[in-house]
Amino acid sequence: MEYFSERALGLPPRSIEVIPRIAWDGIRISIENRVKDGSFGMKYPALCYDNEHVVIGTDGNSFWAAMRAEIPRLATDLDSSPWTGGWEWAALPSTMNILDMVEFSWKSVGEPLKGSFHSYFGHYHLGFDAEIGRKKFAEDIERILRRNSIQYCLTDEGMIERIGWPILHEQVQVTLFGSGDHDLDQMLEKARSKFFSREEGSRQEAIEALWDAWERIKTTFDGMDKREQATNMIDEAVGTESPKFKDYLSNEAKNLTEIGNNLLIRHSEVHKEKVVKNEHIDYLFYRLFSFISLVLKAKRGQ
Repeated sequence: MEYFSERALGLPPRSIEVIPRIAWDGIRISIENRVKDGSFGMKYPALCYDNEHVVIGTDGNSFWAAMRAEIPRLATDLDSSPWTGGWEWAALPSTMNILDMVEFSWKSVGEPLKGSFHSYFGHYHLGFDAEIGRKKFAEDIERILRRNSIQYCLTDEGMIERIGWPILHEQVQVTLFGSGDHDLDQMLEKARSKFFSREEGSRQEAIEALWDAWERIKTTFDGMDKREQATNMIDEAVGTESPKFKDYLSNEAKNLTEIGNNLLIRHSEVHKEKVVKNEHIDYLFYRLFSFISLVLKAKRGQ
C-alpha cells in the first residue's frame, strides 16, 4: 500500500540507521497484535481446554520467553513482569534488537484460519497459512520502515538487509564480477555481502575486503611490478581516445591506494586514522566499487 504523498511526492532516501521510537511503536504494535489474534499460534500454540491437539490462539508467555531466549540482549530492554500477550517495555530497544525481533517474528508467524466454533468456551479452532501470514507481516514492517526512511528492509526470505544509496545500491547489487580470478571474485563478493549486512562492524569488514581486492586486481594485468600493472590497467580501461580522462583515472587509482594505506582500512598500525562514520564508509565503498567495476568491465571487453 502506498499513501497519496508517496505517489505525489515520492519518498526521501532511506538513510536513517537508528530506529526511532515512533517507528518502534509501530513495529511493536504489529507484533503484539499478532500475539493477540493468534498469528503466532502456529509455533507457540494456546490449546483448546477440551482437546490439547487443537490450537485456539498464541501462548503469549511462550512466545515472548522464546524471543528473549534467542535474543538475550532484550533482557536490558524489558521489565521482568509479563502481562497477558506481551511484556512491559522499559525502554526503546536497540536497533539490532528490534531487527532481530522482526526476523524472529517472521519465522514464527502464520495467518490464522478460523475453523469450527467451540460454543461452550466461545473460541474458534485455528489452522494457519504460513505464506500468507509472513507476506502480510512483511508488508506491515516494510511500510513502517519505508515511511520512516529507515535504512533496512525485510526480504522475502525473512532476513533484514541494509539499503544503500538508492541508485548506487542497485549497481552494487547487480554487478557481475567475472574477473577470471576465482580468489578476486570471492573477495569482491565478500565485500558486497558484508556491505549489505546489518551486523555491527560488517561495513568496516566490507571496505577491508574491497581494498584487499583492489590490491589484488592490480596484479591481474601484465607488467613487471605493481606500478606497471596499474598503468596497463588504466590503459585497458580507458583506451587511447581520452587522454585527459586517463590522467584523471590514473590519479584516482593513486588516491584510492593512498586511502587504503593511510586510513585504518587495510592496516592495524596505531597511528592510522580510523574511518568512523557510516556515511564515510559508504562513500569510500561506492567510490572504489565503481572504479573496480569500470576496470573489470573493460577487462571482460564489454
